[in-house]
Amino acid sequence: MWGGKTTEEEAVSEAQLWRARHERIAQFFFSRCQHHTHPKNERGDRVPLTACKQKGTKGVKKDLTCKHGFPKSTENHIRCKVICNGVVAKHALKALGRKGCLGAILGERDDEWHTVTTASLAVCFQSNTNTCIVDRLPIIRETHDKECVMDCVKQHSTRHICEKGQRDQMRTANYLTSYFSKRQLVGKYEVSKCIEGLEYLGARMQEQSVGAQVQRTTHRLLTNMECRGTLRTAQGIFHLAVRSTPGRRFRC
Repeated sequence: MWGGKTTEEEAVSEAQLWRARHERIAQFFFSRCQHHTHPKNERGDRVPLTACKQKGTKGVKKDLTCKHGFPKSTENHIRCKVICNGVVAKHALKALGRKGCLGAILGERDDEWHTVTTASLAVCFQSNTNTCIVDRLPIIRETHDKECVMDCVKQHSTRHICEKGQRDQMRTANYLTSYFSKRQLVGKYEVSKCIEGLEYLGARMQEQSVGAQVQRTTHRLLTNMECRGTLRTAQGIFHLAVRSTPGRRFRC
C-alpha cells in the first residue's frame, strides 16, 4: 500500500501523524462553526433569531422558544443510546409527530449549543454542517438502554415497533428532503431578467428556422450564465477571498 520500502513502524507513524492533523483541523472548525447560539437582549436572556422562531411567533418579542430545540441542555450525556419511551422522558424528547424520534440514535453531547456533525464533513467543507441519522432501530432487548427504568421492550410487539419506526423514518426523511430542496433567494432578480430576455428573444425569432432558434437560444443562455457574471453566496465569496493568492488569478 505504501510501497515495498515502507516498514510497518513507518506506516503506523504516518497514520498517527495524519490522525493528529485531522483531529486538530476538525476541532478548529468545531470550535468556530458548530455552535447554534442566540444573541442576548438587554436583560441577558438569549433571544432566538427570526429564522429560529416558531411560525406565528416571529413578531412576539417575549417568545424565547427555538424551533430547533436549542439550548439542548436535557440531551447532554456521555454515550450513544437508542431512543425509547424511557429515554424520551429522561431527555425531554418527542415520541410522536413529525419530529418523533422513537428508535433513533441519540449521540454523545457535552455542549448544549453544539450542532451535531461528523469530523470528516467539518474537515472537508470547512464550514458549518449538520447531520441527522434517519435510520431507526427496533427497540428490543439487545438495543434497549440499560439505564432505562421503563420496560419498553414488553410495551409493544416487535412488529408494532418496526412499523412505527418505519413510518417515523419516512416522515423524517420527507421533512429533511423538503427542507434541503426549498427555493433559495440567491439570484432571484438575475433569473427573472434572464427569463425576460429569453421571452423577448423568442418573440423576435418566430419566423426563423428551428436550427437558428436553437443556436440563438443556446448562445443567449451561455452568455447569461457564464459571460455576464457568476452568482455566489456570501460564504463562497469569503472562502475565495481567504484562499486567493496575490498575482495568481486562478489560485483559489
